[in-house]
Parts: sequence; structure tokens; C-alpha cells
Amino acid sequence: MELPTAMIIAVDQVSRQFAECAPDAPAQPHVERSPEARRVRVALARGLIRLAHVIAPPEPACR
Repeated sequence: MELPTAMIIAVDQVSRQFAECAPDAPAQPHVERSPEARRVRVALARGLIRLAHVIAPPEPACR
């Protein structure tokens, strides 16, 4: 019962925010991410996966 009310309130608030925007406000340009950020993210992910393999309990020998 609360979800429809929350949706109506959220839509109303977003509509109000769009209405308050100045028409001559500058748009935020899309900034490309640097290749270094991707390399750092990949290295961090690889390190976390290796850490998870080290911490994980050993698999049983028999299934």
C-alpha cells in the first residue's frame, strides 16, 4: 500500500526539480575515463579474485 504512494511522491519531486531548472544552465559535458582508471580497476579486480581464492576454504578431495 505504501509503494504506490512513494512512487507518486517521487515522480512529483522529480517533476518539480525539472521545472526549477534554469533554461540557460550549462550542461555537464561527458568526460571520458582515462585508460589508467581501467587498468587500475582490472588490477584491483584481479587482486581481489586472487585474495578470494587464498581465503576460500579448500574443496573436499572426494565428491
